[in-house]
Amino acid sequence: MRVAILHYHLRPGGVTRVIELAADALTAAGVDVLVIAGEAQPASGRLAAGRVAVVPALAYGEPAGEADVLRREVSLACRRIWGGEADVLHTHNHALGKNASFPSAVAAWAREGRAVLAQIHDFAEKARPANYAYLRGALGSPLPIYPHGGRASLAVLTRHASQLLGGGIPVVPNPIVPPDIRRPVSAAELGCDRFRVYPSRGLRRKNLGEFLLLASCAPAGTKFVVTSSPSSEADARVYSLWRKLAAEWGLPVVFDAAESLGRGVYDFLPAAEFAVTTSVEEGFGMAFLEPWLAGVGVSGRDLPDVTADFQSAGIGLSHLYRRLAVPHGIIDRSSHIAAAKLAHDAARAAYGLPPDPASAAGAAESAWDADGVDFSALPESGQITAIRAALDRKFEARIAAAPPGAITTNRAAIAQNFPSAAYGKRLLEIYGGLVSRPDSPPVFLDPEPVLRAALAASPMRFTIYPP
Repeated sequence: MRVAILHYHLRPGGVTRVIELAADALTAAGVDVLVIAGEAQPASGRLAAGRVAVVPALAYGEPAGEADVLRREVSLACRRIWGGEADVLHTHNHALGKNASFPSAVAAWAREGRAVLAQIHDFAEKARPANYAYLRGALGSPLPIYPHGGRASLAVLTRHASQLLGGGIPVVPNPIVPPDIRRPVSAAELGCDRFRVYPSRGLRRKNLGEFLLLASCAPAGTKFVVTSSPSSEADARVYSLWRKLAAEWGLPVVFDAAESLGRGVYDFLPAAEFAVTTSVEEGFGMAFLEPWLAGVGVSGRDLPDVTADFQSAGIGLSHLYRRLAVPHGIIDRSSHIAAAKLAHDAARAAYGLPPDPASAAGAAESAWDADGVDFSALPESGQITAIRAALDRKFEARIAAAPPGAITTNRAAIAQNFPSAAYGKRLLEIYGGLVSRPDSPPVFLDPEPVLRAALAASPMRFTIYPP
């Protein structure tokens, strides 16, 4: 079987990691794999150079009118390697709103009767109104972005994501393998007694303000480490703000640690006190799993939509917090709720929906309880106010380490439930089913219920505010 795997790029990160693991598992099963991306892979890329093709029309920002160009370039890439077309086209995040030609090409392949597996990691409908507006402007309405039926199938990473699409969509969890650790970083190299690491790029949704809040309350001799910087302009703007403020406040935070020390992201795990996540939005949540396989616990913010599947698999994450309360009196409640309502309506407008005063009020109020307001519901300006209050000792943000024995238990549960071989077998089952189906027209899911379900499922997070 010949399988072409398509994605915008192969930069270090979650989707690239999954593509690498898929290529390994499928190749081991005798599948001929070609990875096609919009950019050349980095020099340190793990994929075999002879099995990676660059198709510029897959890169970020390509307009819908380039769909025919994209399809032609993908066909040429396959023919150069195989002398013919792929049996299966396996796409990743085609509907994220990063490129309008990608969903158009996927729709065309589905209508042609090509075997297409369109795997969704992240949704434009969740905290990405600008992405969704871009798709609507380029493709019109209703958006033809979710083909399912005929020889096309969607696939998602979690049960929650399947429910957003109406249920019945195959759930294909990511495989989890031990992180590739080559040159472990010591606390001495970072100039501290101990450190806690965020093994991630500093995207806005990773909620670095909360990471700084935790650092402001850290025990003496402890540093907080962010391994990597973001690549997008919008994320880089917010990241630069937090870097500047951390330096101004004298916080024990190290930014861009992987780049500055010439190390890999995973090299920081072995000596870390624990890994930290403060993210407010994840597609699958590999950050909740990978560190345990390196013998390191994970602490920080829980994301129940993601972690419910993990806990069902016997992975203990009860020490994570679901709220980090900023006490009453630090943030003006009425001002915050008024601003949150405006931001909520602006986000709905970007999604092409009218204002919903009841929904806006409910979402804004939900951030508050008897203890105060959840830090992640504040815009960056409010987060800055809260961190300054913590530095003035008006309150303390606490993070709990995993309980004794959790590393051993969780490592065993992850190895049992998310093995690479099982992932490859699951993909082969789906591919085989698609190829053997009779040729019939695909059905495109109605995008409106997906959008409304996603908005209803997402709590009020700071990401609704313009960066």
